[in-house]
Amino acid sequence: MVPVRLAPFSWDQANADICKDFLRAILRDKGDNVGSIINILNAIDNSGRLPAIDVFPSRSDLLDASWPGIFGLSLFASKQNIAMFAQAMESIWLVYFLHSLRFQALGRHLWFHNLMSREAGAELHYAPEDLRLGRDIAAELGPVDLVIHRFYSKWMQERGYPGMGHGMDYDWVVNISSLCLRITSTLQYRQMESGQEREEFFLELREHGRAADKRLAFMLAAIHWETSSDLQDKVDTLNVAFNVTPPLAGAFVQGLYIDSLFGHNLVRLGRFEALPLPVRLAIRPPTDIWPELQKMCVWCGAESTKSCGECRRIRYCGRVCQIRHWRESHKPACSTYKFLPDSLPASESIA
Repeated sequence: MVPVRLAPFSWDQANADICKDFLRAILRDKGDNVGSIINILNAIDNSGRLPAIDVFPSRSDLLDASWPGIFGLSLFASKQNIAMFAQAMESIWLVYFLHSLRFQALGRHLWFHNLMSREAGAELHYAPEDLRLGRDIAAELGPVDLVIHRFYSKWMQERGYPGMGHGMDYDWVVNISSLCLRITSTLQYRQMESGQEREEFFLELREHGRAADKRLAFMLAAIHWETSSDLQDKVDTLNVAFNVTPPLAGAFVQGLYIDSLFGHNLVRLGRFEALPLPVRLAIRPPTDIWPELQKMCVWCGAESTKSCGECRRIRYCGRVCQIRHWRESHKPACSTYKFLPDSLPASESIA
């Protein structure tokens, strides 16, 4: 048995009602098996509080139902206007959040058991099979990541400047970005709930995740649009996004973001210093974000032998990969990295 710390959660009844309307439409029009999700939402309505654990299906059954629920919501909403799309993004979040509600209901059940056995105040202990470890959270994110991947493909159909893509309207990108930000901001709570070591938890998320780099791309785009006044929350959430993204995929997405910021142009110091702090943190060298890249080529993943001769921050296996990276996205990033202290001696660089 493993002691676990439960994370806080909040409930929005208005969003739950909208979510149920969407799910009923999916059930009626497509016949997908989302009835168990509707039943959970109805149970919360009837009780006015978190329902008993008996209301929830098993973890695997809830996961099976969330796939058609989340994907159906994305397909259904894509045919509607932006207001409907925004509500659908909230509904996708809610269906994903049901996994956490189930865990909370189980925690309340265990707390009540402790109370009846005169162990009130004792730590909650979960059986190992009930824990949500990093790989379990990755599985729960599976249907969400499938949707994010599909939206990302549409977004990047016609890359252009400014912005990372022009295949999707601005308002739609903002709503998808908000969903990615919300999900990522909860991952630290999920780690606390799991009882798993932080490094191991995020490593499992990285290894078993499906579209962490796509979520990171939308989050980077949202840095300029997010209106939260809590700067530390932005920074913490961004760092979590980096932690769960594989190094090569993350460096590629970050490169596209930097390239979109500056239009494939070299950057002057004044323009760099004028950037908001979250943006400056987002464009710091990938070797600082992912230490693994200090020993591998950022373009192909092979063992690195040299670094960029200008910024000396990026590692390559040879000149071919360096040229390809420069043409793709490194040109503006290289000029920003030169404003930072040197990290590698000039003798190891590619001229």
